Amino acid sequence: TIKSSQLIRDSGTIVSTSITFKFGFFSPGHSTNCYVGIWYNDVFSPIVVWIANRNKPLNNSSKVVTISEDGNLVVLNGQKKVIWSSIVPDFDS
Repeated sequence: TIKSSQLIRDSGTIVSTSITFKFGFFSPGHSTNCYVGIWYNDVFSPIVVWIANRNKPLNNSSKVVTISEDGNLVVLNGQKKVIWSSIVPDFDS
C-alpha cells in the first residue's frame, strides 16, 4: 500500500504483501531511461506487467512517485513537474 504521505524516490520500490509483485522505479537492461511500473518480484529476469510513464521515460536522478492531494497516482520529475498521472475521475462533484 502506498499512502498519500509516502514518496517513492529515485530507485525506490515497494513489495506487495504477497511478495509476488514490486512497484516503483526501474530501468530495463542497460537503458538510461527510467520508468514506474509493476513487475513480478520472484523471477530472475523481471517480467514487467504494467508501466505508468511508457511514453515519457525519465532520465534524471531525481524523481518521485506518490499519491497527489486529489487521490491520483503521479510521477514527478526532478523539477516536480507531473510526467504521468492516473487521472481518476472525481465522482463526488
